[in-house]
Amino acid sequence: LRPAAASSAATQAAGQVAPKAAPKAKPKLQRPPGGGLMYEEIVVGPEGGKAAAVGRDVEVRFAVKTTFQNKEKVLERGEVVFRMGEGDILDGWVDGNADMEEVLAQWSRSLVGMRPGGRRRV
Repeated sequence: LRPAAASSAATQAAGQVAPKAAPKAKPKLQRPPGGGLMYEEIVVGPEGGKAAAVGRDVEVRFAVKTTFQNKEKVLERGEVVFRMGEGDILDGWVDGNADMEEVLAQWSRSLVGMRPGGRRRV
């Protein structure tokens, strides 16, 4: 392979037009059954893992981020164990000031069906 600049120069010298980069695809947002926060599936967990379901204890690692003027900032992060469908934290830590019981109660519907190793943007 050649460096991009050399490849581009060779293409122009040959009289060919370099192809344009494909536009970035919009994220595919999904709404969970029964309503709730929309989510985007970033990484699907491997087959065979037990999917998260209401009533099951799950461990979630998260980061709450915001973007302003193309700079991303982490507002909150943590790792918690909680029972799906309830907001009670069973174990874990949170670095920030949010009421995590309220946040988890809202997120839990968007996490149903997620397998270990998966990632979602809620």
